[in-house]
Amino acid sequence: MLQTDLIASIPTLLRRHADARGPKPAYRDASTTVTYGELAMRTANLAGHLADNGVRPGDKVAIFLP
Repeated sequence: MLQTDLIASIPTLLRRHADARGPKPAYRDASTTVTYGELAMRTANLAGHLADNGVRPGDKVAIFLP
C-alpha cells in the first residue's frame, strides 16, 4: 500500500518532523547532537542565505566538503 502522506517536498518533510519531534535528536555524532527543530531552523537559514545570494528555485547548488 502506498503511503501518500510520506510523499512531500523536503522542506515540508523537515517542518513535519520538527513539529512532531522538535526536541528529539535528528542526528548525532561523537561531539554534536542536532534536534529536529534545530535542523529545520538551520536548513531554513541556509535556504534564506542562498536566496539572498541569488539562488533561485531550479538552480543547481554544489556543496564542497573536505
